[in-house]
Amino acid sequence: MTIPGRNSFYPITGYVNTNMTPDNQIKSVKVHNVLVHSFKIIDVDDPVLYAASDISEWEDSEQGQWIMANAVEKPMWHRHHDPTSYAYIFNITAKLSESDYVLWLLKWK
Repeated sequence: MTIPGRNSFYPITGYVNTNMTPDNQIKSVKVHNVLVHSFKIIDVDDPVLYAASDISEWEDSEQGQWIMANAVEKPMWHRHHDPTSYAYIFNITAKLSESDYVLWLLKWK
């Protein structure tokens, strides 16, 4: 299991996202970039094709549905090569607001 903030690819970084509301007020929200899911695919011809089913299963899970509904932006997946095992590591990251980040930590970590 990867602990948020301890992953060399995606450290937790809190930054302030500033937006204008419809009534011309400035609203600032602290946003966290979080690694929400990670998995490996070993020795395949087309790793993205094989990863699609795992990503789809995660999106259909309770955690995946919650992340898709509460993320500030649409979550992104990233592919990395692991030279020690000749595998591909797929990571899914999401940007969460401060309150959603705390809820996610309490429920799934």
